[in-house]
Amino acid sequence: MPNGDGFSVLEWLRSKKLSHGLLIIILSRVDEIKNINRAYALGANSFLTKPGDIEELEQLIRSFKDYWLLRNVPPNLGAP
Repeated sequence: MPNGDGFSVLEWLRSKKLSHGLLIIILSRVDEIKNINRAYALGANSFLTKPGDIEELEQLIRSFKDYWLLRNVPPNLGAP
């Protein structure tokens, strides 16, 4: 990224009121614990390591869809 990195984008997103219900998943080649911890500290909902080949990518997409889109129950931000 020319003027920053994914962490600066994450920090900027989470500073906006409208992003509080936004699902943010980090997809990175680097799986160092300091980066994982930083992503969560800045408000990421999940941290995933990029797969090495197309089959792993397809499995990751299936898993993502199953968990985040079909099974996950998000909060109702409009409810008291």
